[in-house]
Amino acid sequence: MSDRREENKIKVLVVDDNLTTQRELKTLLELEEDVAVIGFANDGKQAVTEIQKLSPDVVLMDYVMPRMNGLEAASAMHQLDPDVKIVMLSVVNGIDHDSPRVNNNYGYIYGWLSKSLVLPEEIVDAIRKAARTS
Repeated sequence: MSDRREENKIKVLVVDDNLTTQRELKTLLELEEDVAVIGFANDGKQAVTEIQKLSPDVVLMDYVMPRMNGLEAASAMHQLDPDVKIVMLSVVNGIDHDSPRVNNNYGYIYGWLSKSLVLPEEIVDAIRKAARTS
């Protein structure tokens, strides 16, 4: 029997090839009563496999990863599960995350956050906002 408190939480899959970043994000998100980290993936290919197993509400995903980058993985995830919401983390400069091209081409990405500039509360807010979007 599942715990009702767990059922009401936003289920998050954390995707990052850096294990330290994974741990830091898990620690941050575990402080929130309405968020549950349900799994991890080390690259885009593994993330695509994990969404099929775990059915997360939100995927918090690094942009630059081996084997399959974040945009490629996001596209594959969207094809498998059109309801999954993706929040992208990026250290890549030069991507205008607010540009119409990015927003129109990647409408299934519900947030772009700069790893070097983002505040912890902004990560949590982006996850909540993505989860509420229909």
